[in-house]
Amino acid sequence: MSTEPADPVAAALAELNSIVRQQGELLARIAEKLGLIDVELTTMPATTERDDMLWQRLGLVEGERRNVTVLFADVSGFTQLSEHLDTEEFQLVIKDAMSAIAAIISRQDGYIEKFIGDAVCALFGAPIAHDDEPQRAARSALEINRVLNEKAAARPDLPAIGMHAGINTGMVIAGTVGDGSQFGVMGDTINTASRLMNLAQRGEIFVSAETARRLRRDFRLEDRGSFEVKGKEL
Repeated sequence: MSTEPADPVAAALAELNSIVRQQGELLARIAEKLGLIDVELTTMPATTERDDMLWQRLGLVEGERRNVTVLFADVSGFTQLSEHLDTEEFQLVIKDAMSAIAAIISRQDGYIEKFIGDAVCALFGAPIAHDDEPQRAARSALEINRVLNEKAAARPDLPAIGMHAGINTGMVIAGTVGDGSQFGVMGDTINTASRLMNLAQRGEIFVSAETARRLRRDFRLEDRGSFEVKGKEL
């Protein structure tokens, strides 16, 4: 009887998802420095109680409405790449690419909600809010595209990886999700960002009309017309 080998993509992304969960600890440290938490992080229980305290003290109780910008970015080319590398090297390439994406988003104060297959869903505006969330999401997407192109150029002997992305701005319900140990958002704003990502081709970043309105003074935009996706006009 044989056992199927572990999926290297799934293994790499599972490890990266654990890194995402560690962002909660970073937020706790920020909150502590701001005086929102008056005990050391190391003395707080590693349970949902700690996370519930964090979201509440940051003003994010379950069910709060927030205006956010959602970035959905998908990395393509992993399948072709897997045919040219052994499992160990392939897994290192995935981790390197996804870690670079996570670092770029974090530098813009974005919150990585989750990795989904080869895609990443990032929030700008929750739990940390700024006045320029669409700009932060757009800068992140452009930087991700640039970095992945550089990585592809550094290995011309291998199939190139690339990115396409969707960005949408709108209202969501923000708060703890699941068993209460993680922060997340719900709403059609996320679904629309995902649909925009699916419309984009390699190297393209599709943005919604509301996001475009807020980006037009700082970025060069191109009108690609209207698209209808599952009854929704984009």
